Amino acid sequence: MNLASIDNIIRGARLQASSNDSSYQNFLDRLVLPGMVFELSGPYDGPVSWSIGPGLVCVPMSRMKPVVGKNKIVDSILVRQFGILKFKCKKLEGTDSADTIKRFKLGNSLSDLKSENFIWVECLVSNGSVTTLLPLTRLSYRCHVGQFQPEDKVIGVVMKRAGESFVVDIGCASPAILNYLSFEGSSKKNRPDINAGDVLYAMITRADRDLEIELSCVDEAGKACGMGILGRHEPGTVGNAGGRSGGILLHCTQDLVRRLANQDEFPLLKLLSKFL
Repeated sequence: MNLASIDNIIRGARLQASSNDSSYQNFLDRLVLPGMVFELSGPYDGPVSWSIGPGLVCVPMSRMKPVVGKNKIVDSILVRQFGILKFKCKKLEGTDSADTIKRFKLGNSLSDLKSENFIWVECLVSNGSVTTLLPLTRLSYRCHVGQFQPEDKVIGVVMKRAGESFVVDIGCASPAILNYLSFEGSSKKNRPDINAGDVLYAMITRADRDLEIELSCVDEAGKACGMGILGRHEPGTVGNAGGRSGGILLHCTQDLVRRLANQDEFPLLKLLSKFL
């Protein structure tokens, strides 16, 4: 995925947020991001029925008053998965799509499969230990998937204190362990002020399948390099990562995090910083 394709995605998302026309038809076969909201309108006049597939969820209906005629009920959908927005219409195509029905069954859709319109988000294609992203530029982006690796940067939530360590939830099957000395400037007399529920930005130092995952908030030189407690504006305190107070925590897959770390080939964060 190149810079131009990601730039088009962000521009389209901003246009969809600022425009009165929030129809899904503007984003068909395009990459959509979690949090986008689209209105459902049929491709033809008359009553329509929908089947909402994987990656989407219905939001409460709203009533919009058209210029001429009666009130019209408009359904909206919320994107919950990073992928390509897809659509199928039985009435226009004239035949049922077995592949579409299979996708909806695999996605555990609660919608009626006898509906006339199908809409869903097609997730990233997985092939063994490699995931392939199919963007709009006819180029594919490949990255290795699996468990965490040493030197991976993660964001975790402190669950509790365990002796001289903290138990941190980093979104995997087992929690990770972070020693209180693994902070820049930390010592037995000067410990970081960490409580349950605090959000930490740390680095994986050990990721063995048979052992506990270990974290650290310092690099090999003993410097924090932006790691530590997030959402706290307390300059000079032990373990503080800096930045503003507060914030929002979003859950991402390991593959997406590794892509975001490669700013040369996946400069999504660089482009987002221009609009925030």
